[in-house]
Amino acid sequence: MIATITLNPSLDEHIGVNGLVVDEANRWIRLKRYAGGKGIDVSRAIHEMGGVTTAYGFIGGPEGRALEILLDEEGAQFRLVF
Repeated sequence: MIATITLNPSLDEHIGVNGLVVDEANRWIRLKRYAGGKGIDVSRAIHEMGGVTTAYGFIGGPEGRALEILLDEEGAQFRLVF
C-alpha cells in the first residue's frame, strides 16, 4: 500500500466554453469540480492504475465536506482530518 499526504487539499474547478471571442462576453457552459492537491492527485493516479493507496490530509468547512464527497464518489481510499 502507498500512503500520500496532502497538507493543502483543494477543490479544483474546470469550466468549459464553446469558444473564446475577443472583446465579447464569453459564457461558460459546464463546470466540473474535483478534489485536488499533489498527494490526492498521486493517490488518484495509483487508484486508476489498480494500485492500493490511501490519501491523508486536513480539511475544514463546507469545502472540506465537498472534497470528501467527491473522493468518495471516485471510490478512492482516504483519511481526512476535519
